[in-house]
Amino acid sequence: MEIAQTEREPVMWPTIVRRVVPGAIQTMERRVDDQRALCVFWSVEHAEQGMREAGYSVEEGWKAIERDHEELARVFDLLAMISGPQLMVLEPSPDDPDLGGVFEPAEFIAMLERSLEDS
Repeated sequence: MEIAQTEREPVMWPTIVRRVVPGAIQTMERRVDDQRALCVFWSVEHAEQGMREAGYSVEEGWKAIERDHEELARVFDLLAMISGPQLMVLEPSPDDPDLGGVFEPAEFIAMLERSLEDS
């Protein structure tokens, strides 16, 4: 018996890294073309690995938090009100290093919404 092979897209659970300190919310960011960009990871595990590699520690209050597309849109709205990053960088997928990039927040949220409609 032959078993059909199907290609599956990587599954994404949008995850950010943040900590709350007195008077502020801080997020894990990267510099992209002299602009601040919020890091978004594929999963909590992926974000925790990124935290370790970048020197962000749980002991210092950093935490990986999964967000759906609506929650992620609210995060960007909040960051816009406090002069936070205006871009987001999708860290490359652990399974496919070509899946990543820099996006305008609205563009990325729209992509997430379309992927939900297609599933």
